[in-house]
Amino acid sequence: MFFVPLAQAANLPIIGNLGPKIPIRFHVVGNVQSIVESTIREFGINNAYVEISILLQVNVQVIVPLASKITAVEQKIPVAMGLIQG
Repeated sequence: MFFVPLAQAANLPIIGNLGPKIPIRFHVVGNVQSIVESTIREFGINNAYVEISILLQVNVQVIVPLASKITAVEQKIPVAMGLIQG
């Protein structure tokens, strides 16, 4: 539960911190998609640089009594890196 001043809930920015604080319950709904990516690059003579990473895409929807907003966040996380010789 989260408490918000009444003027803020009514979207009145001039007096946003005034008024009684009303309790608001919110729910978060979301999903995650993941993709494994591998990249191989030439490195010098007879060498290869290999990088494995995971690309995560998170879609989050926050639901409050009078509004709803969807936000997407994307992040690339390296898992392994290595140099293969020969």
